[in-house]
Amino acid sequence: MCWREGVARLLLRLERIEKRRRRQAVGEESRVRIPLAAE
Repeated sequence: MCWREGVARLLLRLERIEKRRRRQAVGEESRVRIPLAAE
């Protein structure tokens, strides 16, 4: 396996983790905002 392939795979994995974290953060923000708006 070429070292470039390994680097590319690592970058892809990091991108997936980032997207997952951002989705979770957005979901938490909307959860917090809804109860505040209800009051």
